[in-house]
Amino acid sequence: MRHLRLPRSVTQPGTLAINPADMTAATVAAGYGRGDYRPSDVVGACLDRIRRFEPLLNAFIVVNHHMLEDAA
Repeated sequence: MRHLRLPRSVTQPGTLAINPADMTAATVAAGYGRGDYRPSDVVGACLDRIRRFEPLLNAFIVVNHHMLEDAA
């Protein structure tokens, strides 16, 4: 069994709750336009979701460990 190594959680307590499962490209773009969140916030939420479900799904072979830096 392989174990995927992910960057540590980046979700900060008290910040806007972002659920990637409920978002579309249009809602992400609108949120960026309103200043509701930054790309790194969305990437962090996606990483947290991957971290939560990957042990059950075993769906990823590789995850870009620099994606938070890229988003910033």
